[in-house]
Amino acid sequence: TWLRRRCAIATQVEPEAVVAALRAGLDAGGLSDEELHALSGLLTFGPARQAPSDARRRRALATAALLRWVADMARRQPLLLAIEDAHWADPSTRDLLALLAARAEHSRLLLLVTHRPEFQPPWTGLPQVTELRLSRLPRRETRRLVEALPGADMLTGALLDTIAARCDGVPL
Repeated sequence: TWLRRRCAIATQVEPEAVVAALRAGLDAGGLSDEELHALSGLLTFGPARQAPSDARRRRALATAALLRWVADMARRQPLLLAIEDAHWADPSTRDLLALLAARAEHSRLLLLVTHRPEFQPPWTGLPQVTELRLSRLPRRETRRLVEALPGADMLTGALLDTIAARCDGVPL
């Protein structure tokens, strides 16, 4: 989704058009054609049957391309990558996040990852990682957040109490 938005790629696009959009949208002068094609595979449907070694190679190329691109961006200017709900991430994305976290120590990358408490990310023990556990908000604080929203003045006190009670301290 992020690559599609960043590079303005529609969902039904030919693979070569995706490669061209990636080249332009990522300012990908340092990425090879092979890496760009591997990245495009994240956004398009490939051949129906592929040899497992080809799939592993494409995955490795796509991962390497993303890592190099993020490192290049962080060299140019400080970079914040915010990843929400990592507990829902697929294994490839989790692997990529672990690699980014491992490399963040020597770069200007701040990787902000949110996840549920039961998720145990592999990067937690790294020296450059700070874990901040947030507890549920008390109902009074939750209600204050809801009251600060635009249009909240139109809600009754009873409805505000109901909202605060139903969100159980997680006022999303």
